[in-house]
Amino acid sequence: IKDEQGPMLVSEVFDTTLSCTENLEEFKPIFIDICDDTTNVFIFEESTQGSNPDSCDFYNYSITREYFTEDACGNSNTAAQVIMVVDTTGPFVRAFDTVNITCSQNIIDPDDFFLQLEDCSEIQYTVSDSSVTTGNCNQELIRTWIFSDVCGNTTEFEQFVRRIDTIQPAIENP
Repeated sequence: IKDEQGPMLVSEVFDTTLSCTENLEEFKPIFIDICDDTTNVFIFEESTQGSNPDSCDFYNYSITREYFTEDACGNSNTAAQVIMVVDTTGPFVRAFDTVNITCSQNIIDPDDFFLQLEDCSEIQYTVSDSSVTTGNCNQELIRTWIFSDVCGNTTEFEQFVRRIDTIQPAIENP
């Protein structure tokens, strides 16, 4: 008997797209050979991922995998897979809708206003305020935060901020 047939692919290989926040799962297809039960699968992988985390091509790229197997008689088979990794979603924001601060607090630092900020890349933000009531203290405003990532995806979040005077006035003797 002469073996002239390469190993057969018995598991499906799918192209796929992942968000840059998802983990790339290890995958190895299954090949079987009618004459040789010890087929090894070799993986050759090429990625277009950029090397600079401040560039969008670090978060949007493709991975091409070629799976190769050969039986003891030199018959071979291959399967290919393309994995697209994409950053198409704005930063994830979790925060309070209303925040109370004292007169002396800085109202610019997002760390004081947000419970969670997540993204694949570094997050930048801009802030704009529109006053509901004005005055030195007991001021109320609507703060609009716009968060953006390296790839230009944005998330907007509106927050009601109350600046409250909690310090009683002091009387000084002349």
